[in-house]
Amino acid sequence: MKDRRIDVILCEGFDDRSFWKGWLLRLGCEELLKAKNKDALPVLATGDRTGGTFDYATPAARILRVVPCNQKKPTEEANIKLKRREVDSLGAILINLDLDDRKIEDTHDEIETLRQKYGGTAISPDAFSLDGGESKVFSAVWWLDDTSPPAGTPEQNSLERIVCWAIINAYPDRGSAVEAWLASRTNPPAEDKRHKASAWSFYAGWYNDHGTGDFYSHVWKDDKVRDFLEKALGKIGLK
Repeated sequence: MKDRRIDVILCEGFDDRSFWKGWLLRLGCEELLKAKNKDALPVLATGDRTGGTFDYATPAARILRVVPCNQKKPTEEANIKLKRREVDSLGAILINLDLDDRKIEDTHDEIETLRQKYGGTAISPDAFSLDGGESKVFSAVWWLDDTSPPAGTPEQNSLERIVCWAIINAYPDRGSAVEAWLASRTNPPAEDKRHKASAWSFYAGWYNDHGTGDFYSHVWKDDKVRDFLEKALGKIGLK
């Protein structure tokens, strides 16, 4: 009998989902509906399926579901899914967070709270196992390990910061152009979300041949940018 368990990535929103799409395709996953090895894949359970999910077939013949949590925090959604892990046949759960203005230790505290609630066995500060190893929970946090980033890199640790950093390293002139444009704005918003303004400025200037929803996956198709994305992710333990 085929293993019915699926693995899940819980991310914050649609931009994160788009970024994961580009990365997973790069790693050899296939969109589930287009997968060539459907006969070797687990039979999907009929459990809860959040709207906006993307399903993939992995090279290891497992199903990986990417869930944008949007109005919920990924840790809140993880709590719901952990309660239903047997019903929904869940294997691994990866909780994907923006670091924002927090310390990395704060995200470890969130994972530890879940571990204690469900009586999990600690694997590391950001991971634990349940049910004798049948289920595992990990966290992946978007942050940039660069104490001297190039000019134009947003300060707030987030997915946007990583993507902007990669684009600027690949094409330094684009960073200065975006900085000049943002500085020239008249009456910018009082609560200016600079990391988002920077990212969408790169989209508008150099990646607008695709829709906005495809921007974060499309950057993976740029060889120069992709090299720096992989470098940034590798430095924070995401490979």
